[in-house]
Amino acid sequence: MKKRYGIRKIPDGKLIKIELDYDETANKIHEVKITGDFFCYPENIIPKIEKLLKNKTIPFDSNKTILEIEQIISEGDLIGVSARDIVEVILEAINWSGD
Repeated sequence: MKKRYGIRKIPDGKLIKIELDYDETANKIHEVKITGDFFCYPENIIPKIEKLLKNKTIPFDSNKTILEIEQIISEGDLIGVSARDIVEVILEAINWSGD
């Protein structure tokens, strides 16, 4: 299992940092931690997104995952980053180049 990191400054947005434990043998994300200087309300939105991403097998359907994250975000507000930003930074972190 390897620690992987992704970081991105969103143009006209905020900073997002993602740390994950990635099992290359199983092609699976075991743990995900999303941080940054974005805003979310209620605060449980990020843990719900992290739970969704935990144990995802790589490759995954990016568009489906974006829709799943958007569904969680719709329970409140996530300001400064988007569901697409989260997915793109995860894919960058594991050095994956597409679906």
